[in-house]
Amino acid sequence: MTLNAKFEFFSKKIKSQMRKLQVPGVAFGIYYQGEMHTAGFGVTNIDNPLPVTPQTLFPIGSISKTFTTLLAMRFVEEGKLDLDKPIKHYSPHFRMRDPNTKNHLTMRHLLTHTGGWTGDYFQQQGEGDDALAKVVDEISRLPQHFPLGEFFSYNNSGFYLAGFVLQEIAKKPFETLMQEWVFDPIEMKEVYYFVNDFCSKRFTIGHEHLPDSPPAVVPLYGCGRMANPAGGIVTNIEELLRYARIYLNKGKNDHGKKIISTTSIHAMQTPQVPIYENKTDWQTMGLGWFCNEIDGVKIYSHTGGVHAQATLLTVIPEHDFACVIATNSGVGAKLFLGLAPQIYWQYVGIHPNLPKPQTTSDGTLKSYLGTYLGAAGEKIIIDQIGKKLTLRFIHSAQVIKELKVPEKYAINPPPIEIALVNELTWIALSNDIPGMRGEFMKDRAGNIAWMRAGRALKKIAL
Repeated sequence: MTLNAKFEFFSKKIKSQMRKLQVPGVAFGIYYQGEMHTAGFGVTNIDNPLPVTPQTLFPIGSISKTFTTLLAMRFVEEGKLDLDKPIKHYSPHFRMRDPNTKNHLTMRHLLTHTGGWTGDYFQQQGEGDDALAKVVDEISRLPQHFPLGEFFSYNNSGFYLAGFVLQEIAKKPFETLMQEWVFDPIEMKEVYYFVNDFCSKRFTIGHEHLPDSPPAVVPLYGCGRMANPAGGIVTNIEELLRYARIYLNKGKNDHGKKIISTTSIHAMQTPQVPIYENKTDWQTMGLGWFCNEIDGVKIYSHTGGVHAQATLLTVIPEHDFACVIATNSGVGAKLFLGLAPQIYWQYVGIHPNLPKPQTTSDGTLKSYLGTYLGAAGEKIIIDQIGKKLTLRFIHSAQVIKELKVPEKYAINPPPIEIALVNELTWIALSNDIPGMRGEFMKDRAGNIAWMRAGRALKKIAL
């Protein structure tokens, strides 16, 4: 199959999934061995529709964290930053509620989500240049949920702090640093942080799926300036593929200009901490990037989700391959998580194999049952139906309030069936979320005390 034929094949699959899932708009791009193919499908906004094109702007959410990490690594190369030097060295007035964290927190902890305090904090701090300083002051009062560096638990507010530190070092606003040190050197033209800078251009808005109703526009955009280092970038798939090529071209832009050294890229893409303690060959955390290895091939990726829009970016350097799928729907992740393994197989010949569920007895399952509470107030409830486990997620009321999400859109997803693949590791059995996985974690007494599905949640009740 030619590259054109492969791209057309997956374009048809995307359009089919858009109809099935009722996703209003998708932009799709592949870069493979010197050839780039891009396309747009559907509309930007069902209330005021414009066709989605490869130039349509999407918010890329947490993919922004990889850009912030690139800025940090450029500072490392210039001798401005040491990943392992305490943050208080760069910000003398820095403080945290936990004394050990205050004294020993480093940039490496921030870039690997191992800080240990409340990560999902979205209280708005205004749009001034002091937004990061304000949110860092509030972070200093957030509770510490597990010891610094003990294990991975996704932490958005850690990246607010990372952006603040970079701002403190250079004495310039974070967004200015990104423009001067990242966007301009890569020659990214259509990349933004502020709505006023792109409101005259073609951009998408999110859509949520209400029960027994068609998709509805979500009247929200962005998470505030304080969240820019964690998830504030708005750009298009062509620019994202231009960015991805930095990692394929040994740190050089499309014209051969060196942006970052191969040593720094290697550091970003080297596993730093396991995400799953009980199956560490699944996925690990690099510096800003998620790392995986399938059939001996290393894969680096990040997803981004903000206000019912979801995007995937994947780079596979040894095959000179990058893929972007951007959606303007709260169920967009179902679309790209289902298609991504097929894309990897067709283009580079790798295929992820999910582990097989193990047989368990009713008595064995009882130790996993209960309510697990996350740092921001979210809950996961594990129930038993017959010989099966179900997982039910309940949104954090505090996060919903901070993000100013209208009540009608704050819908908890339906329960899903999960299955153990070993004593502590589970996978989701739903075809809607292929590859979703997590783990239970024991305390020193050997009892199930935590569970982790990206974020760590503590067991609080049976």
